[in-house]
Amino acid sequence: MAIRPIHEMRPREILAARDASGCAFVPVSPVYEWHSYHLPMGTDAVIAEEVSRLLAERIDGVYFPTLSLALDQFRTTDQLKHWGLPHDAKVFGMNFPALPLVSEYTERDDLIRVLSNRLAAIRGSGFRHTFVINIHADPGQMQTLREFCEQANGPDHGVHFIYPLSFKTIRNPDLLWIGGHAGLYETMVVLAFRPELVDLDELPEGELSVAEYGIHHGTPMIEPRYNPRRAVQSVADDLRKDILDHVESFVREKAGL
Repeated sequence: MAIRPIHEMRPREILAARDASGCAFVPVSPVYEWHSYHLPMGTDAVIAEEVSRLLAERIDGVYFPTLSLALDQFRTTDQLKHWGLPHDAKVFGMNFPALPLVSEYTERDDLIRVLSNRLAAIRGSGFRHTFVINIHADPGQMQTLREFCEQANGPDHGVHFIYPLSFKTIRNPDLLWIGGHAGLYETMVVLAFRPELVDLDELPEGELSVAEYGIHHGTPMIEPRYNPRRAVQSVADDLRKDILDHVESFVREKAGL
């Protein structure tokens, strides 16, 4: 049965979920970060929240709206070179010079403060486990959230970090290993979880400029065979099931369900 986010639930519904699985899912990812023209600005947040919703639905838990918290960094000289950006440019995160929108990022202390506040409310409400669901793959974000969960984890309340894409076991090197941020692979991930938000017609056929379209790749120009327009819905559907089944198994093991 479909469930609603926790802010739309009445207290008795929340208490029923607490007493059933005892699990709360907290998606953490940016809601306003450039993901080229064919994907929503909140790509990471959209995926994190949808995974949280589906897991809560599967195990009778609760899920929260996404906390828009995203760490990032200034791009290195090598990254600027690989992406065809000026070698002396000061580029933070996805704020490429040619892009028309500016992305939103967070300071580390703010991330920890906001997430700690959310965790205190969940723990105080009697839930037995919190699962922090992150899609934003910045190394600093990943490390900070892992360390946060490890430090907060305890015998009376388990706190667990999940990066859903690390649970992928399906093998399709042609579609599921190619391209970085907003590239072919990430386009496949959005197709897997929120296909209605993808508009491949927003990209032209053929070669794409990394600097112009804001898509990470190992060279300044993306070859036609790696253009996100090549994304395939049927493979994305398999990816969705693969990720969800394995993450669910992880959640059940940690929560003793």
